[in-house]
Amino acid sequence: MNYTKGILSNLLLRIRRREARRDPAWRELAQSEEAAYRRLRKGCGRNRELLRQVAELADAEAALAEYAGEYQFFLGLQMGLELGAMDLLGDEEDDVWEQLEFSS
Repeated sequence: MNYTKGILSNLLLRIRRREARRDPAWRELAQSEEAAYRRLRKGCGRNRELLRQVAELADAEAALAEYAGEYQFFLGLQMGLELGAMDLLGDEEDDVWEQLEFSS
């Protein structure tokens, strides 16, 4: 990962954590996750191998979701930069302003 991408990744993580604390839907989902984990531990508490496998599955899913979020973030940045570099109005921009000035 290059230096700029590392900075943006850290920024994304910090912003997401800050916003998660403010977002009631995020907090509700986190509480639901914690409750599900407590039920799992209560139901499978004696079977440590099963708990380990479930934890590995949850870690793998979380890592994939994290990567997908970062991928979408950087794709959005790239699209924004490319759209910002495009001359969408082209030479017509001057004509539009001239028409607006003469019509008033």
